[in-house]
Amino acid sequence: MLTYFSCKDEHGGATSVQTGAGDNKVVVFRVGREEYAVTIAAVKEVVPWTPPTPVPEAPPMVEGVVKLRGDIFPVIDLGKLFRTLRLKQPEESKTIVLEVDGHQAGFVVDDVTEVYSVNGEEVSKPSPVLRTGSTASAMVSGIIKMGENRLVVLVDASRILANARGIAQP
Repeated sequence: MLTYFSCKDEHGGATSVQTGAGDNKVVVFRVGREEYAVTIAAVKEVVPWTPPTPVPEAPPMVEGVVKLRGDIFPVIDLGKLFRTLRLKQPEESKTIVLEVDGHQAGFVVDDVTEVYSVNGEEVSKPSPVLRTGSTASAMVSGIIKMGENRLVVLVDASRILANARGIAQP
């Protein structure tokens, strides 16, 4: 099930942002010094980082595959995808295990900081200026204003997983 947050566009008009299923909660995480969020409906669990098995010819953002509770899935380094230097060593990192449209993957992040309840007024569509055509910019589905001076980038897990589907599909 998909959730749409009603929000304001860059001109102050009403619009909506598709964010996924669930009760308007997001999992907030850090990659480097930046904060991002993904809808909680896509998140199965958060686990400590496990060394992945490399896969030949995998995209640079895919560290390899891991086996967790009998499931084998790709692990995506969001630092590489977002071109952001991760601050923690792999063994100190977390993996957010997601499932979207029957495809499972792990996002390697520096830390998971909180689960946040979002209301529509806190979410804005990203400005067209941010749509550079790059893989990473296409994965941004909104900007969440959390408090007065805190902005968190809402990423679309299904768009990120679409880049790893060649490995995620059996």
